[in-house]
Amino acid sequence: MFDENVQFTRNPNEEGLYEIAARELTKSPKKGLYAKCLAECEGHHERARALYLRERVKQLKAKINTFDKLDRNKVINTESSKKKNEDQLKEWNRWGLN
Repeated sequence: MFDENVQFTRNPNEEGLYEIAARELTKSPKKGLYAKCLAECEGHHERARALYLRERVKQLKAKINTFDKLDRNKVINTESSKKKNEDQLKEWNRWGLN
């Protein structure tokens, strides 16, 4: 089964995202998303499958963007913590507390 929570090490290209979505569609599609697509396509399964792929790729892109933002925030927070620790060490050195 496809694990949607897989961590992307690099941003896959759009073709790769479609491959992921197609594999998912054949093995275990998101039932709610497929039902929504089927309803929007008035019961036409082939059109619903095409819409499912487009919508799922949008979801995967959004997930990648979220991961990217989390990684950037982690780096910023790490750098901020490092700066605070350096400032604290300087303060301790100033007071002879090291």
